[in-house]
Amino acid sequence: MNYFSHFVFDHIPHNSEYNCGLLLPDITRKTIKKFYQPNSKIELSSFHVEFLNGCLKHYESDKKFHSSDFFNNHYAILNHQISHTGKFKNVERKWFISHVVLELLIDRVIVRYDQSLLDNFYFSLKNTDEINLSFFLKFYGMKNIDDFFMFFNHFRSTQYIYHYTDNIKFMYSLNRIMMRANVKELTQNDSQAILDIILNFELKYFSNPVKMLNEMKEIF
Repeated sequence: MNYFSHFVFDHIPHNSEYNCGLLLPDITRKTIKKFYQPNSKIELSSFHVEFLNGCLKHYESDKKFHSSDFFNNHYAILNHQISHTGKFKNVERKWFISHVVLELLIDRVIVRYDQSLLDNFYFSLKNTDEINLSFFLKFYGMKNIDDFFMFFNHFRSTQYIYHYTDNIKFMYSLNRIMMRANVKELTQNDSQAILDIILNFELKYFSNPVKMLNEMKEIF
């Protein structure tokens, strides 16, 4: 799942450290291989344990989501349309694009349905204690703390998930993710063709956000 979906389905109200932990496995994956339970609970304070609990919940929910019929059925449809129609001969790692598109689409549907959830998401991140977060990340071996906070603060301030509802900015976000994963950026023609697939898919399968949310809640 994407950042916002992890928050929607697993967040704990008024627990910013736990809610931040729900994102950490994704936004630190280049520097921290995996967050694990330390041998002694004494090694982490109660605040730091909340970060860890959020991380562990992230792994648990990702495992459930990616093994669910909901994910596999919708992914198969998207991947077939993107990978096997013959339209995108020069597009790399179509399976990866299909996976990312599905997760971004889920976030987009939720934002349209209830923007207050996204308001809460960013409010919770804004209230994360940076000193405790810095200690927690150093405990797991992160060296480039300043680089992380440059990204994290940018993420919190730009609040770009609000823009997922805009088709052009949605495709921009998709391209940014691809570039970070060393996948060649889509051409303008390919981008428009994939957007057409996305809009048709969204209309056919995700036009009822309540139904989509209820199906996802059954996973967890």
